[in-house]
Amino acid sequence: MEASPVVQRFRDSITELSRRLGELGPSARLLIGSLAIILAMGFFLVSQYAAGPSMSPIKVRIEDKATAISKVRELGYEVEDGGTDVILVDVREKRSITEMLENDGLAPTIDDAAAAAVGSGSWQAESEMQETWRRARVAEAEKNIRMIEGVDSVNILVSTGKRKAFVLDGPAPKASVNVRMKSRELDRSTAESIAFIALAVENDLELDNIRVVDGGNGRTYTFGEDGSGTGGDYLSKVRDFERDAIARLSRVVRVAFPRAMVSVNAQILVADISEQKTQIGKPVKAERSKRTNESRTPAGAGVSGSPGFRSNAGTAQAQMGGVASINGNPASGVDVATRETEEIENVVGVPGVRTDISQRANHPVKVTAAILLSEAEVKAAIRANADGTLADGETAVEVTAAELELEKTRIRTEIVALLEPLVDNSSLREGGVGEVKVAIMPFASDSGLQAADTTSVVETFAGITEGDSGRALKNAGLVGLALASLAMMFMMVRRSSEPETMPTVDELAGVPPVLEDDAQVVVGEADEVTPALVGVELDDEELRRKQMLDQLNELIKKEPTEVATLLRRWMRTEG
Repeated sequence: MEASPVVQRFRDSITELSRRLGELGPSARLLIGSLAIILAMGFFLVSQYAAGPSMSPIKVRIEDKATAISKVRELGYEVEDGGTDVILVDVREKRSITEMLENDGLAPTIDDAAAAAVGSGSWQAESEMQETWRRARVAEAEKNIRMIEGVDSVNILVSTGKRKAFVLDGPAPKASVNVRMKSRELDRSTAESIAFIALAVENDLELDNIRVVDGGNGRTYTFGEDGSGTGGDYLSKVRDFERDAIARLSRVVRVAFPRAMVSVNAQILVADISEQKTQIGKPVKAERSKRTNESRTPAGAGVSGSPGFRSNAGTAQAQMGGVASINGNPASGVDVATRETEEIENVVGVPGVRTDISQRANHPVKVTAAILLSEAEVKAAIRANADGTLADGETAVEVTAAELELEKTRIRTEIVALLEPLVDNSSLREGGVGEVKVAIMPFASDSGLQAADTTSVVETFAGITEGDSGRALKNAGLVGLALASLAMMFMMVRRSSEPETMPTVDELAGVPPVLEDDAQVVVGEADEVTPALVGVELDDEELRRKQMLDQLNELIKKEPTEVATLLRRWMRTEG
């Protein structure tokens, strides 16, 4: 039965491949076998990777699940809902996403899991229970602090102190908050907000015992009674205001001069001010009267009779048409004395209003700004303005000294007029109008600018390698490297598969090559001394003799003493 054309073609291909492999040398065949094994392993790994799960679960807090999903999506990663407290993310990005969620307090850490396991139902001592709840409060406070804009990471350390037995007043608890910002320095207002959040960590913790440390530059903020955020540290307050003023002034100046340098010197009034104001009016005359009433009643005379008994004599008898009488005298004969007294006093009064004022002063009273501009940028601005007025075909001329001085004067006037309102503190207590000094001079070199450009190029390249496009670029690079390695392997196989060039008959016989041109002169040609190679037929005896000579030569090289001994014995035997 005749085979189909496809099967026959396959057989022919196999036969041709076998023939080509048979023509190759041992090293080439070994290299091809190794290459086939590498390709097979590569295809196997690719198939395993493609068949594996693309999404991996991450355990998150139930109450923060929606926040975690939105956070992951904001970063550009794929995320799916995996259940009650689980989200599904790309398996290749699981580690970085997990670290990000743990740092933001959205995923439980190892300590949280251990605390949850301990508090799930096992018995705990009171001290252990207090420590567990303290760790939970610390984790909650760290999570709230991370929600502040600009905060990258935070770590809270609490020192509660060990109270001695039978002592009520032990050491006060203290807290240290280490904060690292993403792109800016930690300012006083942010540090104060962080300190107020940290108050919830311990019940007896006070604001005076909280210290906030900037992890970027090591600056420490303490909080005293003035609530300033630096514990009354005058230098820290001055530096904070100067940094803020430099940032505000730089945003204005660097729009036109990107390389401008701005420095600020501030004098700040830091004090607790208490004042008393009294307003005195005109004297006022007034009358003040005092009135008293007095009354007196005399006591009645006693009558005869035995003690304890009242006599019937003198009994009041009422008569018709008359009044009651005692022994013929009227019964109402009791006298009452009354006296009224009134005193009038003239009083002169001075009215007044007293006002108590208490305030904390924490503001700048004098600000001086120094601005340094590059002369090269000023010249570039002059040329840019001149290019707009040149006609077609004209070239820009060099900036003259007069033009440069005129432009410097104009720039100084404009910048001073622009920045003076920003350093005006005359409306504040004891404040005044600040000063702005502008200097324009050539910079030493542009090495700093070149270094900045180089750094920006490196950062740009690093940014390209991040995200989805970065992953595609990395995969393309790996594919390119794999193709390059395969090409080198095939090149090695091709070079090793080339047949070895054997000498021709003329070369073996020593016949000189024929020159293309008879007139061509060969310089340095020597006379032929070595005779031409002659084909010699070797039998088994000659081969054994040659092999023995080779062995003797090897023995002489390795053991010359034994060979000398054997030679003497042989000479004695032959002699």
